[in-house]
Amino acid sequence: MNADGIIIKNQDARNLVSATIFKIQKIRIEKKISQRVIADALGVSQNAYSKIEQEHTRLQLETLFIISKVLEVEILELLDFNHIPKSFKEV
Repeated sequence: MNADGIIIKNQDARNLVSATIFKIQKIRIEKKISQRVIADALGVSQNAYSKIEQEHTRLQLETLFIISKVLEVEILELLDFNHIPKSFKEV
């Protein structure tokens, strides 16, 4: 429960992250940018980046920022605010 008494479920947070990762993959594929290119920009292996897209590794804000630069989109475009769980909208 947050300071305002709103309960935010872990599943809601995971759904928001999943929607963001889906958007990253969609844009990456549309722009024909390989996982390797993003991995190189992040300074990690392609396998390590793949784990982010598979949701085996947490997507960090710093990582999201770099991905947005590689994809040449605003970070807000990657955050899928159309699918924000109801519990987040109440906050």
